[in-house]
Amino acid sequence: MTLRVGILTYDFVPFIGGQGRVTHDLWRHLAMRGDLEVTVISPARNDLPAHLSQFAATRRLGGHPLFSLLSSARIARRVRDLRLDVLHVNGGPGGVLLFRDTGVPVIYSLYHTYEQAARLAGRRPWTHALLHAERSACNRAAIIAASTRSTARSLQRHLRVTPPVVEIPCGVDFNAFPRLDRERDPNLVLFVGRLEPRKNPQLLMRAFAKTLAARPHARLVIAGRGPLEAPLRALAAELRISERVEFAGFVSNEALVEWYSRAAVVAVPSLFEGFGLSAAEAGSTGACVLATDTEGLRDVVMHRETGLLAAPDPEAMAEALSELLGDRRLRATLGGAAAERGRRVYQWDAVADQYVTAYRRAIAARAEARLDPAA
Repeated sequence: MTLRVGILTYDFVPFIGGQGRVTHDLWRHLAMRGDLEVTVISPARNDLPAHLSQFAATRRLGGHPLFSLLSSARIARRVRDLRLDVLHVNGGPGGVLLFRDTGVPVIYSLYHTYEQAARLAGRRPWTHALLHAERSACNRAAIIAASTRSTARSLQRHLRVTPPVVEIPCGVDFNAFPRLDRERDPNLVLFVGRLEPRKNPQLLMRAFAKTLAARPHARLVIAGRGPLEAPLRALAAELRISERVEFAGFVSNEALVEWYSRAAVVAVPSLFEGFGLSAAEAGSTGACVLATDTEGLRDVVMHRETGLLAAPDPEAMAEALSELLGDRRLRATLGGAAAERGRRVYQWDAVADQYVTAYRRAIAARAEARLDPAA
């Protein structure tokens, strides 16, 4: 039986962040199957088939909270018009948080929760309202899909949601992130990501400055843009390491693969991650990853198996970075193991299969509930 699936997401082509890329890759692999009809509903404007754009102005004004509010009032009608069997909603930051009863079972995907953000990156004045909305949205789902064990634990132990939680990782496009045969620069440390507080690039810069005492030829390349760029340049000047730091700005996917393939170490110093997509993608190229020992990243980087994890302080990060820069064999071993594990765990075909299983499980549970007079 062909299933009609709707995917509701704030982030889609053209991408705002990692969630948009993940949603696009999932849509592509679901659409290649013969047993699904998939429609994506988002505020993005593009010419992709089976994409329905709504509330496009929210990409410029209001962001995902406004898109969530507007979509919650219209989604039941969209479900009826498209004759959907199941609705897959991207929740939380960068996705859709609020929705009403849709008339069909809902799979609610979370890459990280507002609870994790509050606990690991600090509470804000609106945190209480967001946590209430997040818990309410989760409890309206038939099944919640968590991208990592850390997110699943947040849902079950802290938010105490009632629907079943399944762990479904994000996939990696191994055609877009191949393992290239390149000679690695033994002195190159690479950071990739938006320059914002949650990505914590200032931690890496302070650790790198400490590392230079023992590794004076090391250099740090920062690939990405964001509000912390000017403060980071000022910090580099304050630490007197500006000559050893390069700000590469935004880089294309092709250039990014080249950077990953030439770096001695790819550093991911985040306060926390929903999934740690950059760590998974870097590992898929055979790069050696150094990450902070925090939620999301410890689910992707296996300490001393596929990379190194360090406590989120400059001394611990500097010690780990110095160890990796001084041990070529260790870097090669960890990078090779990361590439092998990635192809075993993050294949998109397998990830799509897990979502289809969740769709069918949700539909079956709803049908059983309707037949149960006590339900």
